[in-house]
Amino acid sequence: MFRTLKKTGVAAALAMAVVVTGSAVTATAAYAIDETSTASVNVEQGNVILKGYDAVAYFTRHAAVKGDKKFAVKHDGATYYFASAGNMKLFAANPSQYAPQFGGF
Repeated sequence: MFRTLKKTGVAAALAMAVVVTGSAVTATAAYAIDETSTASVNVEQGNVILKGYDAVAYFTRHAAVKGDKKFAVKHDGATYYFASAGNMKLFAANPSQYAPQFGGF
């Protein structure tokens, strides 16, 4: 059985989704963008994008491969890390082919 919660505002609705079934209550956090951010790309501390994973490896190896700081390239306000010098060179030659769409959001 689902109960309807009173409307307490958009922020509260986005912050948490609550489902009530019988006597069990399950709460799950909702994900939202940081409305105060002015970045055009989804970066973390140090302007690192993709949580430091190699953007080229997603396409060439079809795998999530952690990048290395020694193979870094800055592009559109983000720092990309790569697993190898070869992947770094592929990205630098054609960033639009490997950069995430919509700034990684």
